[in-house]
Amino acid sequence: MIVRTGVGAAWNYTMGPALLYTGRRSIDEIYRQRMPVVVVAEFIPLADLEKIELTRVYGFVMARGSTTDPEYAFYMSRRKATVLGVATIIADVGAGTRVVVDGVNERVYVDPDDETVKLYEELRRRGPGPMSPEKVAEFTRATLHGAVRGHDFTDTMSSAVVAAASQSLGRELTEEEKTKVRQTVAVEGPAVVAGAGAGAGHDHDHGAEGGAGKPGGRGARGGRRTRREGEAEGEGEGPAEGPDGTPAPAKPKSPDDPSCC
Repeated sequence: MIVRTGVGAAWNYTMGPALLYTGRRSIDEIYRQRMPVVVVAEFIPLADLEKIELTRVYGFVMARGSTTDPEYAFYMSRRKATVLGVATIIADVGAGTRVVVDGVNERVYVDPDDETVKLYEELRRRGPGPMSPEKVAEFTRATLHGAVRGHDFTDTMSSAVVAAASQSLGRELTEEEKTKVRQTVAVEGPAVVAGAGAGAGHDHDHGAEGGAGKPGGRGARGGRRTRREGEAEGEGEGPAEGPDGTPAPAKPKSPDDPSCC
């Protein structure tokens, strides 16, 4: 028996024969299966995942993948036990190899022994139970990122995420889970929305974080403050900066200016 760990991407357990996914031609192969399989692959892009007949699938194991991938939200919402980031999984299995996928404890068992098989048969019968607070937060982040990609957020995004999570899990969230969702949205939601609105191709050296912490950045946390930042902190206008950071010469006053002359 081989035991591997990765990133759990669906809060569930499953077990079945492995089918090695080698490209889009495998989509038809999955459909032709008489019994469901555990799909094992290096990586399957979202566009291909959406074409797979999921009634023929018990679960997924991917050699690559993380919680920030759009595919992660797909796995979570389909509730098919999935573990991502199992780097050696392709070498570990062959077609038909029995595989246990534990998305709760983030483990994969290749050629499980009889004791492990009995354990997971019982766990499948009982079901996975409520998600841990950490997994709720992780799921919330994935839902936030997925929602931002699809449409604008409003001040009701906490309720939207709770509703999406309930629909994805096929049950109402517990009060503890709802609280964790709201806390995560409150802390991370604004940053996610801001990041989604930033778009590609911007000069990140001049962003709100002063060039992502790079020396010499001119953002709010970069080394030198701008004239506008000084005004915002109540320091008065002060002289504007020149290109080299020294005070720029004051503009000459107009004779029509009452303070002139």
